[in-house]
Amino acid sequence: GSNYSVYEELQEGWVVDHATVGYGDADPSTVEDPYVNEGRAYVSVYTLGDTHVNFYNSNGGSITIIKQLAEGDESGESFGFTFSDGEINSPFALVAGASTTFDNLNDGYYGVEEIVPQGWDLASLTCTGEQGEDWFNDVGENGPESDVEILISGGNDIICTFVNDEPNEGGDDDNDDDNDDDDDGPSLQIFPENPT
Repeated sequence: GSNYSVYEELQEGWVVDHATVGYGDADPSTVEDPYVNEGRAYVSVYTLGDTHVNFYNSNGGSITIIKQLAEGDESGESFGFTFSDGEINSPFALVAGASTTFDNLNDGYYGVEEIVPQGWDLASLTCTGEQGEDWFNDVGENGPESDVEILISGGNDIICTFVNDEPNEGGDDDNDDDNDDDDDGPSLQIFPENPT
């Protein structure tokens, strides 16, 4: 036998989930995790006669951000956010009840951060996966952190809801010291239950 490297050219908006390898008349059943580099998905194969390689693709993952206010709060104010793919930070804004979706995402880590306006608190940050799994950002003494790190793997879809409230409307701001530790990094990490 000999060693070969088989690759697939990935098209824009598509990612490779996995590949299978089979020999002779047998159905391809050996699952391989392709190595992706510069738009190509590679599989190493040791040939034993006739060899069959199947690549399985999906349309990539997505992250949807929803902006809500706590019950009883009303505002037409825009809330600023930053979406990051690890290289580029993309700012965007949402008003209460609005949402936006980033789709066709390749596998990898993505970050979303809300820039909480003065006079508002982030009451909760909840993210839900396509299989219905829920992840909750623990609400500590100073409330939840305003940023989240998300792992897209195998085309999974994640929905994150940011809920703000206005606890001291017109009153003193008791949260001046709440942001001292904002640069400690994301406090919530999201991973699909079955990345493959």
